[in-house]
Amino acid sequence: MKGSIAFVKKMNIKRGNILRKKRLIILVFIFILLIMGLLSNCTKTKTKEPVSVIFYLWDDPAYPPIIETFNNSQKEIFVDAKYIPTNDYEAKISVLLAAGTEMDGYMQKRSTDIFAHYENGYIAPLDDLCKKYNFDLNAIKGYKDAITINGNTLAIPFRGASYFTYYNKKIFKKAGIPTPDTYVENGEWTWSKF
Repeated sequence: MKGSIAFVKKMNIKRGNILRKKRLIILVFIFILLIMGLLSNCTKTKTKEPVSVIFYLWDDPAYPPIIETFNNSQKEIFVDAKYIPTNDYEAKISVLLAAGTEMDGYMQKRSTDIFAHYENGYIAPLDDLCKKYNFDLNAIKGYKDAITINGNTLAIPFRGASYFTYYNKKIFKKAGIPTPDTYVENGEWTWSKF
């Protein structure tokens, strides 16, 4: 019995030595990896990744070239454009906003949607950003009523729609009333005269 006990003790000692050697090898290997990692971080020049902005808009053919030109013009910001078919835009953008879809910005197609989107907390006022970046709101003062709620600027118009008035000059002449172009030429064309 003594022989067998001694044999077990010797085996345990050998196993213990083998485990210690394995642990030592693993620790040395980890240490070498750490040193290599630190050295590689010191020698590498870190490249700054551009900030990606997720931006939803409808599939107007005018937009892709604008976004592509912007993305190619600099390296700090990348616009990740998400296009929605034009006919589905209003419904889908409302669903995406309500669902909390990751989104940094979006185009608003109908100016009347601004009220519901603001009430639901989907739109943040832009006044602080306009001040910070010296954006002249006077450049878009003609749109003030369509882009502000309670004095807060909520949107920046990208392009406006054109309104036209068509009329029959003969009817105006027959009634003895000046035609609208007369008022325009004199700088007197107003909504009340319209």
